[in-house]
Amino acid sequence: MHIYPPCEHPPFGKGGWRTAEARAREAEVAQRDDVTAQFEAVAAVLAELDVEAVWLEATPDERRVLVQELVEEVALFADHLEVVVAGAPRLDVTLEEVGVQNCGVRGATRYIRTRLSPVEK
Repeated sequence: MHIYPPCEHPPFGKGGWRTAEARAREAEVAQRDDVTAQFEAVAAVLAELDVEAVWLEATPDERRVLVQELVEEVALFADHLEVVVAGAPRLDVTLEEVGVQNCGVRGATRYIRTRLSPVEK
């Protein structure tokens, strides 16, 4: 007969006695693995997605939803725009890039910051 110190668990072999803490850790790892697999599946679909074709086929309401999911904020300055896209750093966009003519405004600029409102159902 072997005597184990009170702080150690006797080795009951593979699949033996486990603590609730060990089972919780294993469940957490399994859940993390599932989430990782789901993320990779979604990333693969998005990598193959023809965004231009989706945009052309989308209705105005569907386009609004697409933009709302991607664009977090737009700041309008007299000479440029600043756009915050989900998960990306702030982008500086010239007015010419969005098809707006720059009328030569110089000096201090005021800005209007807007957050897109949710689509009404």
